Amino acid sequence: MHLSPEEQSQSIKTISMLLNVDGYLIITLRHGHFSDVRTTFEVDAKRTIAEAKQHGLALILSEHEGDKFRRNDVFWHTLCFKA
Repeated sequence: MHLSPEEQSQSIKTISMLLNVDGYLIITLRHGHFSDVRTTFEVDAKRTIAEAKQHGLALILSEHEGDKFRRNDVFWHTLCFKA
């Protein structure tokens, strides 16, 4: 993830305020290392889900998926929330 934990929290809060009633938020979390010099931060799905819930978003989908480029050290976690 390219956002620090503090930025991740602030983003959930901001997006939750911008969503229409019955709107959806879909987040794809990348797990694994980058092979270049980009600054990245760990992501925690449980924390993301808890913070979304605090801001009135209900988890409706949580799905894990392998990497489409077949990188063994990368996997994806998609979270879908409803306002």
